[in-house]
Amino acid sequence: MKRIAFCLLLIGMGLGLSPAANAAPIIVNGGFETPVVGGPYVTVPPGTPPTGWNAQNVDHIGTYWPGYGGTGQSVDLNGTGGAGLIWQQLNTVVGQEYEVSFALSRNSDNGTGVLQAGAAVFPDLTEFGKAIFSQPYTSNFQGSFNTPSQGVFGGAAYDPAHWTLHDFRFTATTTTSVLVFGGSGISAPGGSSFGPELDAVSITETPAQACLAVWGLLSAAGAVYGYRRRRLAKPASEA
Repeated sequence: MKRIAFCLLLIGMGLGLSPAANAAPIIVNGGFETPVVGGPYVTVPPGTPPTGWNAQNVDHIGTYWPGYGGTGQSVDLNGTGGAGLIWQQLNTVVGQEYEVSFALSRNSDNGTGVLQAGAAVFPDLTEFGKAIFSQPYTSNFQGSFNTPSQGVFGGAAYDPAHWTLHDFRFTATTTTSVLVFGGSGISAPGGSSFGPELDAVSITETPAQACLAVWGLLSAAGAVYGYRRRRLAKPASEA
């Protein structure tokens, strides 16, 4: 319990324990608010991708429905006729663990049912490119996440039950990690344009590793101090 309390104290004090500690959020435009979509939605490409992101075959949603929280924009991960991808290259610290959080809904204009959105973190753009072309690659994380069965649809008022929150963690192995989200591959002729909805993407550094590192240093220092005290406490004849 003392160890946990000590860690919480360090976290609360916001101590600078490494070059990565207390860094600003490393995601750009996680709410997809820029550029402002001039209408219900725009397909990317040919539309301009959200600021800070690259995208292939996604819909940047403007006024068609409210984003997570009841306002703002979002992204449909299925563009024209099938699943798409959206990705961003991140500045990361080797060995640092990060937590990625995001909100998912689904495009329910064509009915209901759970969809899955894919998420992955690659060590660099080269490994991401290998994955796209089905070549052997490495990744720091891969997983899939469910949407609610009833999601957003055109003209609907905001309902928090139409969204689910998810998170995962990864440990950076390079200084240029690539965060990727992918749409749902639906078994239908030509695929489907009604995919998972993504919003509210954020990334934070997890404090556990820094806390453990400090605890280890303090434990080592305590052991040395205890040894010296024992040595000094011995009678001269035993020294």
